[in-house]
Amino acid sequence: MNYDELCENPDKIIDNILKHTELPINGFEQTKKYYVNHLHQPTYYTLDFTPLDLDNIYEVTKETASRFGLRFPKIQ
Repeated sequence: MNYDELCENPDKIIDNILKHTELPINGFEQTKKYYVNHLHQPTYYTLDFTPLDLDNIYEVTKETASRFGLRFPKIQ
């Protein structure tokens, strides 16, 4: 599961999670509604990475990110 995608489209992703785990939607509607209305990207911090930090993050995570279809440009 891609957290960014979950925040952008929680209704669809939650349905996909329920389907994948074979859990019934019945009885989960209220919880799903709560998360659909409350999931969002964190706002309690800001990123303060240097270009070297970003390059290191890219090198370490690029293989896993590509499995999720994520493409980040390498910082020069």
